[in-house]
Parts: sequence; structure tokens; C-alpha cells
Amino acid sequence: RMLGFRFPENFNLPYTATSLRETWRRWHMTLTGFFRNYVFKPLMQRSKKPWMLYANLWIVFLLSGLWHGAAWTFVCFGIWNGVWLMLERLFLEKWMARLPQFLRIIWAYMVFMMGVVIFKSPDLGTAFKFFREMFAFEISRKAWEDLHLVMGTKFWFMMVLAGVIAFAGAIPKLRPVMERE
Repeated sequence: RMLGFRFPENFNLPYTATSLRETWRRWHMTLTGFFRNYVFKPLMQRSKKPWMLYANLWIVFLLSGLWHGAAWTFVCFGIWNGVWLMLERLFLEKWMARLPQFLRIIWAYMVFMMGVVIFKSPDLGTAFKFFREMFAFEISRKAWEDLHLVMGTKFWFMMVLAGVIAFAGAIPKLRPVMERE
């Protein structure tokens, strides 16, 4: 700002979102806005059938996956998010509206993070292996190494510290959520 530049906000506490749809509204907002304005809206203007909304969501997220690179993991990341967004719009939003807000936050976070596992994996085999071990609650050091998540103790200390600082910034926004429950 001292040099006269104003950059748009790019992340707005996406991990506190109560749906995947809301997560994507808060995550990488400049890229999401680009895809919304230049891909999704033009596709919707040409779509006359109600089911095209779901096809267009899938197309946008497939393209956003390809945006990150020409690897199957990025394609599957796009498909993963597109499918979950379609399911949310079809029936999950109504079902989730009956849940307490903190459970909706946990659900959105888990679905998004499972997509991140696909995104961060060097190949689909590694992603499936990580999911298998994750849901068996037996994550081996090899799975973490495959995702390049084995770092030194200084790194993990800094990550925990960053998480505490980030959560402290989220506390004022979370307080009304917790008080409503």
C-alpha cells in the first residue's frame, strides 16, 4: 500500500466454512473469481436446462484442476471438488442444514482436505494408499514421505505456531458460531 498498490484479498478463513461451496468462495478468491467470471457464467448463459448447472460446475472444476498442471492428480482433484459441489447442491445442503454448525465446518474441512491429499500426491496410487492408511488410522512414515510431508522438527514447530496464530485470528469470527450452538 505504501507504493500505491492494492491487492485483492485472496483467502478469507476458508477452514471455517460450513460447506464446500462456501470453502471455495473463501479459498484462492482471485482464481475462483476468474473461473466464475470467465468460464462458469458464460457456460451458464448458454445453458437452458437445469441439469446443466451441475455439468458446468464439473467442467469448471475439471478445468481448475488442469490449471494447476497436466497430471492425473490435478484432474482428479478437479473432479473430486466438482462432484462434491454437485452433491451439495442436489441434496447435501438440505441435509447439512439440520446439523449443528460446528459439524458442518468439520465436514467441509474434511472433504476439502481429502481433495488436498489428491492434489498433493505425486500420483493416484500414492493418494489411494494415503486414504487407505488414513481411514485405517495407521499412517506410516512412508505415506507421509510420499506426500513430501516429512520435515524437520523446526518445520513442524513453525507450522504449529502458524496454526495457533491463524486460529487466534479466527477466534473472533468463531465466537458467534459457538454461541449460536
